[in-house]
Amino acid sequence: MAKLLYLLLNDMAEMSVATCGLKGVALAASLQPALILLDTDLPDMDGLAVCKALKCDPMLESIPVLFLTDDCNTQTESAALEAGAVDYLTKPLHAPIVRARIGTRLTLCRQNLKLQEVANVDSLTGLYNRCYFDAALKVEFARAKRHGGQLSVAIIDIDNFKIYNARLGHQQGDVCLRLVAQALERSMRRPGEILARYGGEQFALVTPGVGLVDALAMGEWIRQRICELAIPHPQSVSGGNVTVSIGLASWKNDDVDDTVLVSIANAALYTAKRSGRNRCETLER
Repeated sequence: MAKLLYLLLNDMAEMSVATCGLKGVALAASLQPALILLDTDLPDMDGLAVCKALKCDPMLESIPVLFLTDDCNTQTESAALEAGAVDYLTKPLHAPIVRARIGTRLTLCRQNLKLQEVANVDSLTGLYNRCYFDAALKVEFARAKRHGGQLSVAIIDIDNFKIYNARLGHQQGDVCLRLVAQALERSMRRPGEILARYGGEQFALVTPGVGLVDALAMGEWIRQRICELAIPHPQSVSGGNVTVSIGLASWKNDDVDDTVLVSIANAALYTAKRSGRNRCETLER
């Protein structure tokens, strides 16, 4: 069946094959494919169970699943849809039907991806927006808990930005935001880091696999890079230029959830502000 599907579809998309349900779930988690074709008849577990496992994983739940089945009765169709499938193909497969349905699904996937990109991006800076960041943080937090990994969050705030806007105007304020956003992007050094404009003059960064010590070093690196921009500020705390304050929080494999982690980072940010700005702070737990 896999060879037949490859012959039918290899010119439409890149394809990878798993020979059993467990390998399929692992492969999906690794590749994050646009579409999953799932046979109901697998050697190790029922295809419906595999589909349910995919839909229970926050990293995989949005990937559309098409079932391949020998049985086309109403009960099978209902079970497939209840498990989370979007459609099914009946064996024996007919090439024109397979190509047409898969082609339609791939087109929908591409269209949805474009819509998501527009919806997830801040129009001013080109960074991800807060909505995307919050969703991505939940995914990374779930991954860290599952694998016992580390995770850190940074909330980055431009110091005295309201004064900057009031003195120099909103147009110049927008220029400042773009310059800071670009510098933050250039400061990212680790795979999997997610940077977003969190709102107003605030930015947020999640760094998977990073503990508190490395997070503090990262925060200091970012702070210095912003200072090096030398953007003139009419009321700066340091050398007459734009600076940032940074609040940091790290997950310690405890009962704290992602929202509490962000709250801790925000509290650390306010500590940095009260302590004179242009600094990184964290709160020990």
